[in-house]
Amino acid sequence: MKLVIFGANGPTGRLLTRQALDRGFQVRALTRNVQTFPLKNVNLEVRYCDVFDPAEVEQSVAGGTAVISTLGVPYSKQRITVYSAGTQHIINSMHEQGLERLICVSSELTHYQTHPEMGFFNNHVVAPFLRNYLGKTLYDDMGRMELAVSVSGLNWTIMRPAALFDTDKMSLYQTAEQWIAGNFTSRVDLAACMLNQLGTDAFSHKVLAVATDEDVPSTWDVIRKEAFKKSQ
Repeated sequence: MKLVIFGANGPTGRLLTRQALDRGFQVRALTRNVQTFPLKNVNLEVRYCDVFDPAEVEQSVAGGTAVISTLGVPYSKQRITVYSAGTQHIINSMHEQGLERLICVSSELTHYQTHPEMGFFNNHVVAPFLRNYLGKTLYDDMGRMELAVSVSGLNWTIMRPAALFDTDKMSLYQTAEQWIAGNFTSRVDLAACMLNQLGTDAFSHKVLAVATDEDVPSTWDVIRKEAFKKSQ
């Protein structure tokens, strides 16, 4: 299987690429910053791709077997379109090239609803601040992306992690359809969960929530990192 990864040079994309190589996949890692990509492997092809360029996207998916998108950009007050426009180009190219399996990363905040299990502070302070103020333009575009994927006609799975954090340790992460009680998801768990979907149709045409409950950071640590996170 040749796995095509968009956003491969971001913190989640690099972990996903490394884990895919460890599992024996052939990987085409796509990034706008080829020179900074840290991984090398005989089964790895690193290629420049701008997802706003339909021709480059189509060339990038050609010959692939499945596509995973970990596209990401920082919060911004300006309108964000990389998720919706970039993913639509990916969808169109997959149809042109005859690929069917698409897995893409969204967020639990894209369509956030309050849940008693999450507690008052997260329901009424943290989540509204991130969703409706700090990250409004980002999550609005993720919503447009989710809609495009859901009507794409592809064999898709949308991943909705909670607040992402970094750790070297993979956990016995939890999954559920649509929503799961959990404030955090480690990137290493998210990457593993995405790769696991390639071997099953259990969450085909579904939204998959994933959460980590071991050695998680504080809420304020995550807020600070989210406010200053770099492009993926």
